[in-house]
Amino acid sequence: MILISTVRLFADDTLLFCFIESNVSSDFLQDNLCKLEEWQDRWQLEFNPTKCKVMCITTKKNTVKKQYVFCGQILEEVENHPYLGVMFDSKMKWSSHISNSTRKANVVSNIMKRNLWNCPRDVKEVAYKSLVRPKIEYASAAWDPY
Repeated sequence: MILISTVRLFADDTLLFCFIESNVSSDFLQDNLCKLEEWQDRWQLEFNPTKCKVMCITTKKNTVKKQYVFCGQILEEVENHPYLGVMFDSKMKWSSHISNSTRKANVVSNIMKRNLWNCPRDVKEVAYKSLVRPKIEYASAAWDPY
């Protein structure tokens, strides 16, 4: 079984992608999805098609539109989707990732303020560096390399 698309595996996450320039290349992607179904049947594994999404990353106005089917379900097309903790946007803008990261950091920061208000400064500092900062800095080399 040879896939034309690129596949990335990490733990239990699978990413399948390719460049879609015409209806022919979108048919190749659908064919690769069918081959993944055959692979899962052969190896007695199961993908969860409800978690599978389609995202077209482009700045072009006119794109090739096609509905993709995987495991008998039509895949939902989304504007942004997380992959390995990074929120990818169909326009490759980082605003959704940054707002998601800052929201998570604010939640943890507020919990710390409520529960550590009476602790010494060095305890608050260690808590901040270990709980809040990683949420803000995760994947920052990708979205803010400078």
